[in-house]
Amino acid sequence: MIKQMITNYFYFLAVSLFLLLTACQNNDPVPDPTPTLTPTPETAAITQYSNEFIGVTFQYPTDWILDDTNIDSITVSIPNDTAPPAAPRPSNARVTIFTGNRDNFNSDDPLTMLNSFLIGTGLNNTPGISVVQDPITFEHRGYPAVSLHLQRNQNDLQLSLIPTLIIKDDKVIITLISFPSNLRSTVGVQLAAVVDSVDFYTRTLDQ
Repeated sequence: MIKQMITNYFYFLAVSLFLLLTACQNNDPVPDPTPTLTPTPETAAITQYSNEFIGVTFQYPTDWILDDTNIDSITVSIPNDTAPPAAPRPSNARVTIFTGNRDNFNSDDPLTMLNSFLIGTGLNNTPGISVVQDPITFEHRGYPAVSLHLQRNQNDLQLSLIPTLIIKDDKVIITLISFPSNLRSTVGVQLAAVVDSVDFYTRTLDQ
């Protein structure tokens, strides 16, 4: 009887020890997997452009095309090889920057000045042009500004046109963004970033 009890005791002890060891093994900390580093896309190279002659400075992606051969305007456009594949006519994706004197306008009201510019360029009479959004007045880098959102239906293509007028003292900058309307959230945002960087430029004595 005692022998049976001892046998049972050792059997119970062996089973208990086995279960304890098994539990300890299951509770061993599981090593964390090696972290995977997701590479972040490289920031596009940016070029700072300044033109003392027409008095403007701005930033644009280095791989874009800049044309400053015109005497009174500068155009920055997205080259075909970097435009999204969905762009039906990527050559229309560009921003043109004009400068002038405030005295050239017959009004001090920014919206009236912008409308005068549109009339002078003939843009307001372009076939298929329409106003998409009411004028927006705001401050651009502390300067009074006004912007319009126009749309032009050209064959099977809808173009968004966003002219913006900025005033500083006796100087005026007008920017005109043009891009396919279906690319507003991509190309439109990229072009708007160029306009956001536009400022008046005056050469200082230490330059």
